Order: sequence, then structure tokens, then C-alpha cells
Amino acid sequence: MPKCILPRRAAGSIRNPPGHFRRIRFSSSRPHCSEPQDTTRHEALTLQHKAENLLEPVFKVIERPSGLPRTTAIWRDILSDTFENLSSAANRPARVVVFGVDAWSGAQDLVTALLEEPLGSDQAQKDALHNRWERVNSTDVLTISAKRNDDDSSIHLSSPFLRQFSIPLEITELRPSLSTWSKLLLPASFYKADVPILVFNPLTTPLSALKTLNVPSHTLFIASQSPHLNDTTLQRDTLSELFPQSSLARLLFSDPPRAIAAVQTFRSNPTSAIAIQQYQDNFTTSGISLVAQAIRDVVDSGANTSSPAAYLRNRTAVIQLHDTLNALKSNIQDIQRNLDDIRQGVYQLSGKVEEAKVRIPRDILISDRGPTSAVGQDAVKSSLTLASKEAKGVLEKLSWWRTIWRVDEISGIVGSAVDRIWCKDLEQKLILHSGRLSSLQQEFTKSGVDFVSRQTSTLSNPSYPLFPAHILENKLSQIISSPTYTLTPLSLALPIAKRKTQLLKYSTTRLHLKAQQLLLGMSIGTTGGSGITWAGWMGYLMQSAGELGTGIWDVVGMGMDPMTGIGVGLLGIVGSVRWAVGGWEREKKKWWADWERIGQGLERDLKIRVDDVVREQVTVVATEAHQGLAELCDKRQGEVDKVNDDITELRSQLESIISRTLA
Repeated sequence: MPKCILPRRAAGSIRNPPGHFRRIRFSSSRPHCSEPQDTTRHEALTLQHKAENLLEPVFKVIERPSGLPRTTAIWRDILSDTFENLSSAANRPARVVVFGVDAWSGAQDLVTALLEEPLGSDQAQKDALHNRWERVNSTDVLTISAKRNDDDSSIHLSSPFLRQFSIPLEITELRPSLSTWSKLLLPASFYKADVPILVFNPLTTPLSALKTLNVPSHTLFIASQSPHLNDTTLQRDTLSELFPQSSLARLLFSDPPRAIAAVQTFRSNPTSAIAIQQYQDNFTTSGISLVAQAIRDVVDSGANTSSPAAYLRNRTAVIQLHDTLNALKSNIQDIQRNLDDIRQGVYQLSGKVEEAKVRIPRDILISDRGPTSAVGQDAVKSSLTLASKEAKGVLEKLSWWRTIWRVDEISGIVGSAVDRIWCKDLEQKLILHSGRLSSLQQEFTKSGVDFVSRQTSTLSNPSYPLFPAHILENKLSQIISSPTYTLTPLSLALPIAKRKTQLLKYSTTRLHLKAQQLLLGMSIGTTGGSGITWAGWMGYLMQSAGELGTGIWDVVGMGMDPMTGIGVGLLGIVGSVRWAVGGWEREKKKWWADWERIGQGLERDLKIRVDDVVREQVTVVATEAHQGLAELCDKRQGEVDKVNDDITELRSQLESIISRTLA
């Protein structure tokens, strides 16, 4: 029964490796296998085409345009190889690609140990094997095959190891570059391998670095150059750290220099029983045989089919499709995590803004607790109460009899008193708070601007913004440069000045005019009453003095007795004075009612003003920042959801193809 290894994990991380393998049938002419329908191959080719078309939308979601072509080209190259594997009928050698993560990994010695022939007598072949990197023009890629070709990066070796499998081998060595660890992906040839092998030295390569590498899901990890190959505790710890959730042995321990030394020991005295025993012991202990067997398990997985090469190609194609879709899924999941992180930051910044909108008005408008009070008092009411006491004293001193002699100074007296006592302590407190709010405004502004510039980049590669925020950043700059953004000492105290102006301009001016009108009315009334009293008195004295006196009273007395006229005149004088005094008291009450009404309006105005300053000046940048980022996140979420749905559909189609070809 043919076998095909298909892992259940995403390319892009070696975490959560496959827990078991699947057996899959692909070849269309196997005498010992069930035959799949032609539609299965066509479906796989269609799936490859859809996956290739999905590359650009995915990377447009996760990267800015300047970084898009390079990454897309790598995956497109891999999927092109997938297409060749599925559609081509030409036989090709099995690809074994060996990548050493650094110069101390021992990858070169591993290839030498695999290809070394203890019984070989061709010195030219030995020299070609050991000096192979000197025979090619390439410094980072070398291909070894049993077939001659004209490629400058290839050499020909007639090693029996290359021909002992059901399919001839082609081994490609990849040397690490200085930027290997900073790349998102390894060279594309590593993803095209039928057997990708990653070699590392546990003494020089941290396992945490290996966990972040983007490698194919069927990669075989070789820990080389270890002096403690038989230390089961070390092996178990390394395996558990590298593959914490796997029971599958995808990690092998080997000592290539030991295997090479074993071969040299045998060659030095091939007829010696001791040399032969040392060779067998050291070569077996080196673990090279386990590496060779791991390669055989893959390359010969289709040995029982009519076309092992076609089977291996199809197996590799399915793994490439599987890894490509899972890599795209992994990238989308990374973006989703970044979006969730930004939303969390938006939530936190929004919470700080809302907390400030509640706390700042309370801190400003609620005075400190007194020694006998368990809670704070309303600062506006406290200030108005204090000012009212002083204002009452001023009005009480301004009686009518004092007003008569200073009637033209009423506006000045009352106005200066209002200017001196109208919430003066509250005004000073608000000016002080304006300075504090200016500092708080800078903190919120910095938080908002930094949040926008920081959260628009992915965590894995800060040079690629998660989404462009130039419009939002420009909007924040316009807000900061706006004249209405700047806080002044009177930003909070402006309602106090407006209400004081209202009290002076209308109520105090009216009080002044009413005082003049009352004085004029009293003057007219007392003058008229005095005239009537005088005429009645003169009429009373002149009743018997002649016609002249009697005639005057007859004219002004309206038929009254002179004594009655005297009483009417005196009553008019008293009434005028009383009218003026009563009118003055009423006008003062009206002015006082205006004081209380304006004071209540001041309380409302200050609450509104503080809320407006906090909302439109102190936290405006932070508010625009978190609202703008929330909108960008929502927009990007729609793109992510669409791409994620497409990936999920393709993965479902791949699972359907695999499930129908299970043996």
C-alpha cells in the first residue's frame, strides 16, 4: 500500500508538528493501489491555481505594496513547482535539500558522511566530495547528483548512496547567509524539497530561534556536532522543547565528524578486524544511518507503485499546497492578532479618555472635603455663597437715603463690588486648573499620536504598516495646529467673565437707571405736595385778608378747605418718599433675583465649559486617535474576513481531496 506523509500543521512555524501521517493515493497507474478519479488531480490543479491567485490579496492585507512583490514571488515560485509536480509526467530525481543554520551546524559534514563510500577506491571522487565547494562558482548553493549537467552550481558524483533508492537522489546544500535569521522565508528551493533537512548545532543555535523559522511542515531536524548523542535526558529535553506537542520523531541526533572519522579509520586498515569493529561502532553510534533511513522512508514511500517518482511528486505537491494554505492562514491569524492588539489598545485609550471626562470635571468643580464634611462640596455653589454674603452687605449699606446723594454713582459702586467679589476664588482656581489641564493635554496628545504611529505596524516586521494611517496622522496634526486646540489661562474661567458682564451690563445698569427714575419721581411728588401744602396754608392765613388770598386757593384748592389741602399736600410728600423707598427695595430685590439666576446659569455654564474643554481640547487628539484606529480596524477586519473565508474554503477543498484518496 503506498504511503504519503502529510502533516496537519502550518508552514511558517515548527510548533505543533503533526501527530500522525496520512496515506494518500495519487498515481493513476499503480497495480497495487486503488485508482483515484482523474477529477481528483484536476481538483488539485484547480486548488493550486486558486491558491496562487490568493497570494496577492493575502499579502496586500498583511504588507504594504513596497514589500509585496518579493514575498509574493517566493510563494508563487513554490506553487509553480506544485503545478509542475501535479501536471508533469517527466521523471525527476528526488530532491533532498540540506540547510545549515550557521557555520557550526555541521551540515557540510552531514552530506559528506552520507555520500562517503568506505569501500570506494576512486581518489578523484573522494577529492570531489571533500572539496566540492571549491569546484563550483556558487557560494551559497551546491547541488550533488549522479547525473552530469552544465550548471555552475552542480557537481557530479557517482556515490552509491545517490542510487540506492527507488528514485535517484539529488542533494542540494544551502549555506546560511548573514541575514538568514532576519528573513521571513528560507530560499524557495528548501520548500521545493521532497526531503527538507535542517541541520543545527545545539551548542550554537538556540532552540527558540528554530521555533520562529518558516520551514516546510515535513522538515527533518538534525542536531549535529553533539558530544552527548547517547544522553537520553538531553535528547528528551531537546525534543520536548522543539516539539512540545508531538510524539513523532522529526528530530534526529547525529555526529557527522564521527562517521567521517570511522570511514577514515576503516580505509587506513581495511583488513584489520579492530578497524572494522571501530568503523561499525563509530558509524552506528554517529546516527548517520538513522538520517539515511529517514530519507529512505520518504523517497521510497511509493516504491510499491508503478511510478515511485510520480508518487513522490504528488506527495510533495500536496504538502506544498497544504503548507501554502496553512502559511497564508498563519499570516492572516497574525494580522488578526495584531488587529486584536490594536483594538485592545483602542479600548484602553478610550477607557482613559472616558475616565478623564468623568474625573476632571469632578476634580475641578468639587472642592476639597472640609474638616466636618465627609464628601466634597460643589466649588461653584461654595464660591457663589461666599460672594452672595458680600454682595448682600453691599446692597444693605446702599439704602435709599444714601442712594439719594450718590444716585449717579450706583453703577460704579455696585459694579466695583461685583467685579471684586464675583467668584474671584473660583476664577483663580480655574486658572490654576487650566495650567494643569495643559500638561494633561500634552500627555493625551502624545499618547494618541504615539499610539497611531506605533500600532500601524506589524509586530513581526515594523517596516510594514498594518494599514496606512497617513490621513489620520494628518488629521491629528491639523487638530494640534488649530487655534482652538491651545489652552489659555481663561479657557475654564470664560463663563465667569461672561456671567459677570451680563450682571453688570443689564442688571446693574437697570438698577442705576431705576434709582435715577425713583429719585426723579420722588422729587416731583415732594415738590407737588409741598406746593399744595403751601397753597393751602396761604389760603388758610389769607381767608380774611382779602380776595387775593382766597382767589389763589380757589384756583388750586379744587373746592377743598385750606386745612384739607394742607393735609393732602403733606400726604403727597410722604407718599412720594414712601413710593421711592419701596421702589428702591423692589429694584434691589430684582437685582438680587438676577444675581441668583445668573449664578445658577454660571453653575450650568461651568459644567458645560469644563466638559467642552476636556472633550474638545484636552482629549480631542486621543479621542480622534482611538476612533480613527477603530474605523481602520473595522475596515481592515472586513478585508481579513474575506481572505480568511477564501483560505478556509480552499483548505476545506484540500481536506476533501485528501479524504477521498485515503487508503
